[in-house]
Amino acid sequence: MKLGFGANTKKLLIIYAFYVIGITLIPFLLGSVGLMSTPIRTFKELFFAVWGYGWDGMHYIEIAQRGYKFPNQAFFPLYPLLLKTLNFILPLTLSYRVNLLLLPAFLFCSIKLMDQYSFDYKQKLKAVIVFLLFPSSFILQSNYTETLFILLSILTFLFLFKEKFLYASLFSALATATRFNGIILSLIIVYSFTKHHRAQLKRVTTFFKTLLLFSISNLGLIIYLLYLNTFQKTYTVLFRAQGEWGRSQNILQNMVSVPLKLIPDTINSARHLDPWFTRELIQNSIFILALILLVVSFKKLKTELYLFSLAQVLLPLATGTLISFPRLFLLAFPLIFYGSKFLIKEEFFYAYAFLSTILQVILIVLFMNNRFIV
Repeated sequence: MKLGFGANTKKLLIIYAFYVIGITLIPFLLGSVGLMSTPIRTFKELFFAVWGYGWDGMHYIEIAQRGYKFPNQAFFPLYPLLLKTLNFILPLTLSYRVNLLLLPAFLFCSIKLMDQYSFDYKQKLKAVIVFLLFPSSFILQSNYTETLFILLSILTFLFLFKEKFLYASLFSALATATRFNGIILSLIIVYSFTKHHRAQLKRVTTFFKTLLLFSISNLGLIIYLLYLNTFQKTYTVLFRAQGEWGRSQNILQNMVSVPLKLIPDTINSARHLDPWFTRELIQNSIFILALILLVVSFKKLKTELYLFSLAQVLLPLATGTLISFPRLFLLAFPLIFYGSKFLIKEEFFYAYAFLSTILQVILIVLFMNNRFIV
């Protein structure tokens, strides 16, 4: 018997509740066995502080409270603006977990997007669980921008596939105010629009419509650059700030050299008992998994989703390091959704769930003890 919308919604909310409660309790359990560098003494610390101040989170809070100071310009403005806005309604400590409010929307929109995969509802639920169990997915409810960016990307695609290009462009504009990766959405909108209007490409009106959609799609980035140029004296501070966070500017060289050093660097770390070996092994393994999924999903995924995923996998290479790749791979969510189809058999699914849960706990231990792992 086919489930009604109410029953489907209930299942999604149960998955959401288990995810949030499970992830939130892990620091408490870690602390009880002495695996937390700083003990958790209060409920407020358990539920808010340990997730709010981790790594990038502290910089978003600083921007929300005090505005931009160099080199925080590398962090795009929409997420701290969201924190600042919520602070008028909630205490800022509650705003630290804004992603808990965004996650249900992300889950429901993900289910809708998977209509493009021809999944039945059971497969869609399994894909969502596979995504939430992915080793780095704990970052989705931490004080990072991934959840917001993924939600805006999914909304862009949902309108794009309905050929509502203006609405898609508006959500893309918000995405470009969240992360630099949002530019990829604007290019995909242009690609999709020209594909649907192939017969009218030579018309002047089609050219101007394409240019208008591209401009609207990048409006978030354009406004941010104008803000920097006006109040920070130059828009180039954005690129200088990127360099201060260890992001190399030698893009083409990095795109080639990082994959070539992948296996040798891992072997070298293992031989010399490098304390960062665990991080390197996990990040390099996830990168290899990403390449495998790109190969097996070629011509299987809708072109727009595939191109978006390809860009999200390749863009981290341009920075000269794969340190953040376990987290950044979440942005290639269409690949993870597609990969769930290989876990149809129960034994494969449970093996994945067991292994991913262990890896996720390891990453949380490192993350909570100030080891930059994602």
